Amino acid sequence: MIELRDFREIWFHDFEYQSFPGEHVQVHCLVAYELRSGRRIRLWCDQLESPPYRMDSDCLFVSFNAAAELSAHLSLGWLLPIRILDLAQEFKCLTNGLVLPDGRGLLGAMSFYKLDAISVTEKDEMRDLAMRGGPFTDQEKSDLLAYYEQDVIALPKLLGRMWGKINLPQALHRGRFMRALAMVEWNGTPIDHETLAALRDNWEVIKLDLITDVDRNYGVFEGTSFRLKLFARWLQLHGIRNWPITDVGRLSKSDETFKQMGQAYPQLYRAPADRFERDSAIVKTAMAEASRIILNNKLELRTDGEPIHYPHRYFDKRGAGMWSTVMKVLKKVQQRQELLQTQIKMEFSLGGEIQHGTQTAY
Repeated sequence: MIELRDFREIWFHDFEYQSFPGEHVQVHCLVAYELRSGRRIRLWCDQLESPPYRMDSDCLFVSFNAAAELSAHLSLGWLLPIRILDLAQEFKCLTNGLVLPDGRGLLGAMSFYKLDAISVTEKDEMRDLAMRGGPFTDQEKSDLLAYYEQDVIALPKLLGRMWGKINLPQALHRGRFMRALAMVEWNGTPIDHETLAALRDNWEVIKLDLITDVDRNYGVFEGTSFRLKLFARWLQLHGIRNWPITDVGRLSKSDETFKQMGQAYPQLYRAPADRFERDSAIVKTAMAEASRIILNNKLELRTDGEPIHYPHRYFDKRGAGMWSTVMKVLKKVQQRQELLQTQIKMEFSLGGEIQHGTQTAY
């Protein structure tokens, strides 16, 4: 089993860079520290023509959030280290399921292991300076290098506290994934610019067509606008009288409301019978094709599907107990909502009578 002593050099490093949405990072500086020799590196971007350290399999690279550091390597045109230990991922593994008051970042990890670290305020100030971008004064360059050196010097201390619980072979495997992730982020998502431009130019027409297609079962849109009065009429026609309301007495339009109510009233998501059959056939065809591809055209797996139409529900006996409990809770929630709606209607009614009486007195 591979161990720390098997590595000739153990490097801790941290890059500072500026990033923009959808763009590769622009590296500002590098700070690195080699554990065995005590060698330290502090280099600004104009000094980073080539890697100042080895990156072969005899060297271990330790960082906190390796994908970020590897993106800097790619931006500089450097190769990626072979052996990577990402303390951020190991910290997540070791604290999975725990509530961490200071988060899962470097400061949170240092706090968890009761290690000294720079203040959040100082970290934010330096991060803001880096994100501002150049040109930097000599003093700003010095401040940034000193700041990132503190982060790098903290990593050996953090590794020392975590080491007893790190499974190194598994950790190195996760490090390989961070290499792959860095490459994925560097390459980005391929975009068909011609199709994207066509979608943008015709989006309003496309949106209207989509809404028209969906709204034929509901009748709650005027053009591309969702109308609460039409939705209220639809709810009344379908016997749904416990729809949640907002603080100002309007029907709620939140995603969470539709999600919860859709579980109780499947007709909210109904589709025409012909579309159901058509879509089911498409899914079955896709599953059959996928099975042929996976099995090298030697076998095609059959996909069974039983259609269930409203008002019937899919039911699995294994979940009968939990479903019964959920429905009881839902009934209580609906009763509370109905009571609240009744109270609000009464308050509005009383308010109108008082206002009317006052006007008459005058």
